[in-house]
Amino acid sequence: MEDSKTTGQKVEDMIDYADPLIQKWPNVYKYSLGERMLTMMYEISELCTAAELKHFKKTTLTDIDIKKAQLQKLVRRAQRTKYKDKGGNERQLLTMQNYETWSAKIAEIGRILGSWIKSVKAQEK
Repeated sequence: MEDSKTTGQKVEDMIDYADPLIQKWPNVYKYSLGERMLTMMYEISELCTAAELKHFKKTTLTDIDIKKAQLQKLVRRAQRTKYKDKGGNERQLLTMQNYETWSAKIAEIGRILGSWIKSVKAQEK
């Protein structure tokens, strides 16, 4: 139960970090890639709540892990995406610092999730 609350809170923290970043993106990216990323983070949050309440958690935890991996790929894509601002300067959606911070948050969720999965598997034996 401890891991579920921790994971859910970490996901909420990640959403709180990512949403202001995404809102600053140009509309074409904000309403495509950004919207997809936010939706995925909310789905992870919902799955954390479901896993907390379910008796059999293994499948739900696997679903969270899959969504987390997909989100990491989208964050990596956002970091590599470049656009030209109104002044004609080339910019990136995510700076290296933003990318590293966001990736660290995803990695931390992954570590907590991994220990939660491990404890669920141990309980099955």
